[in-house]
Amino acid sequence: MNIQSTPVDDLLEQLKAPFPKESHKARKLPGGSYYIYVPWDCYVDRLNQLLGLNWSISYSDPIVVGDYLSVRAQLTIASEVGITIRDGLGTTRTFPELNDEGKEKIIGDPPNNATREALRDACHQFGMGRYLDNQAEVCNLLQVKDPQTLYVQTSRPKKPGEISREQWQAKKAANQ
Repeated sequence: MNIQSTPVDDLLEQLKAPFPKESHKARKLPGGSYYIYVPWDCYVDRLNQLLGLNWSISYSDPIVVGDYLSVRAQLTIASEVGITIRDGLGTTRTFPELNDEGKEKIIGDPPNNATREALRDACHQFGMGRYLDNQAEVCNLLQVKDPQTLYVQTSRPKKPGEISREQWQAKKAANQ
């Protein structure tokens, strides 16, 4: 894409456009409800698609305050009118809570999770994914009555012969 040929207003509208339905995922929340979100890599794909090499992002070193780790992101976009910079903040628990089964409630490590959240937050400052703040509107947009259907559809399919962690632990215990 040639930045000089795309008016800034058009570029901003393209950045703000809802992500394709298949990009949306659902996360189960405590209490049984679901939150629809778009993974961080979809934001990066959109930036690459619309801006090519005309964007960059930098991150602060992680800062730990109490039980939380924070990272600041600075997203820079070059357009026909110059350079525009927006900041985002990502925060996560330094030591994730455990669920009833003794497993961490989050997937991934805290620094990466905070970095990805900071990227999404910086993108939100340009309007990307901002529609996700209103979950009822997201359901209408995606024509989904129950967000749980996204959760079921987006869970990773098992490969032939693959077993769950619980099945593996049971086999390991049986062989000891």
